[in-house]
Amino acid sequence: MRYKPNQRVAYYEVTGKSDPCPARIEVGEILIDRPRGKTTVWDFFNSRTEEPAWVTGELLGYARVDPGTMKPVPEPKLQAVLERRKSLGEEA
Repeated sequence: MRYKPNQRVAYYEVTGKSDPCPARIEVGEILIDRPRGKTTVWDFFNSRTEEPAWVTGELLGYARVDPGTMKPVPEPKLQAVLERRKSLGEEA
């Protein structure tokens, strides 16, 4: 995804995906996209195999793209979610 300065983007936790799925992402990983709602589905079509595929996600929070670095900077609520996920991941 190409970002624009100050663009608001959404962080989604991948909650499911079809089998097979051409997207190289696993359940539990984070996907960054434009805001699409609380839950969303990304549909894919593999032109090589002519099979449809999908990935589902649940909204974690929002970030704004920093004009200087052109990287998303999490808003406070999202930052808290990411820190909690990181601490849970380190404890496991």
